[in-house]
Amino acid sequence: MRRLGLVALALLVPLALAAGSPAATQTYTSHQLHTPIPDGGTLVRALQVPDAGPVSFLAVGVRITHPHVVDLTLTLVSPGGRKVVLSRHEGVGGANYGSGPKGCSGNLAWFESDALDPVSTQDAPFAGEQRPEQPLTSLYGQEARGRWSLEVDDGTPGAAGTLLCWQLELARNVVSHVRVARGRVAADLSFRETNSRYSDLRITVHRDGRRVFTSSIARLSCKDCLVAGIDTITASDPLTIRDLDGDGEPEVLVDLYTGGAHCCFYTVILRFDGRSYRGSVAFWGDPGHDLRDLDRDGRPEFVTADDRFAYEFTSYAASFLPIQVRSYDHGTLTEVTSRFPALVRADAAYLWGEYQSGRKNRENDMRGALAAWLADEYRLGRAEQGWKQIEAAYRRGELSAPRVDPIWPAGRKYVHALRAFLVKTGYAPRR
Repeated sequence: MRRLGLVALALLVPLALAAGSPAATQTYTSHQLHTPIPDGGTLVRALQVPDAGPVSFLAVGVRITHPHVVDLTLTLVSPGGRKVVLSRHEGVGGANYGSGPKGCSGNLAWFESDALDPVSTQDAPFAGEQRPEQPLTSLYGQEARGRWSLEVDDGTPGAAGTLLCWQLELARNVVSHVRVARGRVAADLSFRETNSRYSDLRITVHRDGRRVFTSSIARLSCKDCLVAGIDTITASDPLTIRDLDGDGEPEVLVDLYTGGAHCCFYTVILRFDGRSYRGSVAFWGDPGHDLRDLDRDGRPEFVTADDRFAYEFTSYAASFLPIQVRSYDHGTLTEVTSRFPALVRADAAYLWGEYQSGRKNRENDMRGALAAWLADEYRLGRAEQGWKQIEAAYRRGELSAPRVDPIWPAGRKYVHALRAFLVKTGYAPRR
């Protein structure tokens, strides 16, 4: 779990939300079934895919109850009649495909061509993903629209089963669009998406119906990002038109993610210079951002958290990030957190609460929480009282091994490192 400040916790856009982003990959489902599989016969159940375009990815999920799955052969049939065998007489001595609640809410057994383990090496109920007997990639490039069928053949009489659910996860090699208009400005973000992998991202801006700017996102991409060349859409509304600096001329914002385990979010900001648009990048790192007009002056602020604190004093899982607010003005981002002391006080209170509850368990590493909290205390003019609490934590042994991971500075070294870091990052004045 990410340990971030109060506001940052509310701002994160988890990767799990990627399925809800505008994309060509969709999951088509049979919904809840309770269809008997003929003992010694074949059951065929179809799904209708209404979306057109060449297939670029396929995965098949099934939930079947059967006491002897070795009796079964599962086959996917494309709209063009081409067949791919998913599993043929596998799972000797086992029962069922999938587990848990009966139906689509249970854990389906999934077949995917780039899964690591072939189905022949797996045991019933085939939890997770496995590689099918024949490659689903042989169907790539075929037309997606039409009737897809699952054939379940029970070739050995003597035991009956039931098909409870089957699903088809399918991507199409098509260009998708997100379009937003505000006043005289309209923007179009186009891309290709396959199984949450994005390519060919391109932004086009029109003014009064006339195209004035078009560019690949790669040309405008994040130069500071650790992972280069990967642009991923994680939100359902990645494109925004908003006047950031109150000059009557709205900017165009594209929110993106570099991909990877947990980093990094960034925003491409396009500003009209009188003839065309100039691009700049706001790099958020791990926490992402929220765009809010905090002081109601018509100029929204970017509310985020200070990503420099991640990994600085402890592991990522135990790191906390203090709140940060930035303001945009004609191509320049300025850090303005101190203008909003109420937000900083709320964040400091949250971080102190996390420290107080966490320190009760001697297995918890609270160096990250204390570092972020002290940064907030500096912004509030309470640094002297804050350092007294750091010293008290040191005397209680809360900052020292074996209580904390020795990879990062511990004990008195932590105190010195924290003081130097707060000076380096501008929270504490240089002496």
